Amino acid sequence: MSIDPKKLAVEYYFGDLQYWKLPAIAADALEEGYDGPALRSLGGLASLSTGEIRAEDVQPGEIDSAFREMGVDAPISKQRAE
Repeated sequence: MSIDPKKLAVEYYFGDLQYWKLPAIAADALEEGYDGPALRSLGGLASLSTGEIRAEDVQPGEIDSAFREMGVDAPISKQRAE
């Protein structure tokens, strides 16, 4: 299955993609040739069951970095945009 990083980012940032799904997505991204420290860190959690992955295991900055490593810029806050 081919992942679509832009679609996944939209789903995540609009709240339609749960944090506990991100490790498996990161592992898939690594298999497809994307690479970077955040993807590796998140992908390392993929061996855990979804019930074992806690919100504090997946940091927001790490998620933003993982999307950047897949070529997608994370949205910026309104204050930073002004």
